[in-house]
Amino acid sequence: MDVDLEDLVDLEQRFYEVGYRDGMDHGRLHGLIEGRALGKEKGFEIWEEIGFYLAFASTWRAILTIQQSNDSRISTHLSHLLELIEKFPMHNPSPKLGGDPVDPSGESVEIDITALLNRIRGRYKALCSSLGTRPRLAPASAIGRLEEDGTLGAAGEPIVERGDLVSQSTEANQSTVWSFTAAVKKAGAEGMTF
Repeated sequence: MDVDLEDLVDLEQRFYEVGYRDGMDHGRLHGLIEGRALGKEKGFEIWEEIGFYLAFASTWRAILTIQQSNDSRISTHLSHLLELIEKFPMHNPSPKLGGDPVDPSGESVEIDITALLNRIRGRYKALCSSLGTRPRLAPASAIGRLEEDGTLGAAGEPIVERGDLVSQSTEANQSTVWSFTAAVKKAGAEGMTF
């Protein structure tokens, strides 16, 4: 009977190597799945914030256009904020799609999303300071908590105090609407909150 003891001595090492390879393959697969899910979640949060800034700036630009305001500081902050938002990438460059973004000179450009987002946040705060409003951003997850607390109505609109509302008469009926000027007067030096 011829028994090769070398196979028995190396048995533990072979099982270790097989287990290690299987674990690495399994970890790589689940890491990709978890990374993709986390990337979608964080990407949505970032774009929710960018969308808020875009809507805020666009709304104030429209208000100032209607009021024919010529405050150059506010206009500068508005235009810079909108330019920064335009520069924010809308897709993640991948090798399949042609690699890194390319500028007009043909060179590859690497975008630092964190730095750009911080610049957008800073410009938003500067704009709020110029407008006399309080910088504020509530993520969508916080709105769910507001509904549970009872600070949001059934239709999703914030419940406001009676002092913030002004009655406007129409020919057919009486309706209550929010008054911008009344809110500005009420806010005073503290600024407004949206």
